[in-house]
Amino acid sequence: MEKYIHENIGEKYVFHNFQHTYAVVEAAQHITEFFELKERDLKIVYIAAWFHDTGYSEGWEGHEERSAKLVETFLKEEQGIDDEEFIEAVKGCIMATKMPHNPVDLRQQIVCDADLSHLGEKSYWDRCGRVRQEFALTREMIMSDQEWIDFELNFMLGHEYHTEAARELYGDRKGKHVKQLYKRKQRLYPDTTPSNLDESKDNLKKKARKKAKKEEKAREAEKNLKLSRGVETMYRATYRTHVNLSSIADNKPTSCSR
Repeated sequence: MEKYIHENIGEKYVFHNFQHTYAVVEAAQHITEFFELKERDLKIVYIAAWFHDTGYSEGWEGHEERSAKLVETFLKEEQGIDDEEFIEAVKGCIMATKMPHNPVDLRQQIVCDADLSHLGEKSYWDRCGRVRQEFALTREMIMSDQEWIDFELNFMLGHEYHTEAARELYGDRKGKHVKQLYKRKQRLYPDTTPSNLDESKDNLKKKARKKAKKEEKAREAEKNLKLSRGVETMYRATYRTHVNLSSIADNKPTSCSR
């Protein structure tokens, strides 16, 4: 699978790469440890996790359908599996990862939770940055910092893990990431609305002081400008007097000796 992803999925997919696929498989393993699943169900979950993004070989649009088709071909032609129920279960888990997630059974819930496990992982900020970069490279979605923070916050707040296991594994850290996003948003465009009357009065006093300082600077600048113009006028008058005296001296007749 690693070879397939490296050879068939373009480098511009900086998020949907082998690193993401491996992380999803690993998360699926962690989540399934909370349940007593049969060997058959575990295989369905793990195979779906490995194949869920292989359809990116032909782009992001419709990649889930292509991934489901690829896994069907692999199971039938390369593995010789003719168990249609098994194959459809794997395909169902892959299709469940299409946004917005809508899993209908526990296996699908596990794959969906594993797919977005990074929201509550230490790797979140790196993966988050990669999503933003990938959107710019593959979807022409170039967002400002403010737009990206709003986009990410809306996604995080609209998402819920489906299994209690995932909530236990990733919920707390995901909550911390949401708080950090709010702090970043606050730094980008802080809310200056006062929270009480005292704060409002303090804000008015601060504005008055700033206005007074601005007016004082304006008066000082005007004073300096007038002084500068006075000096310039005096210089020009002195220069003209000097020129006139020089002209008189040059035109005065000289006396001749006998």
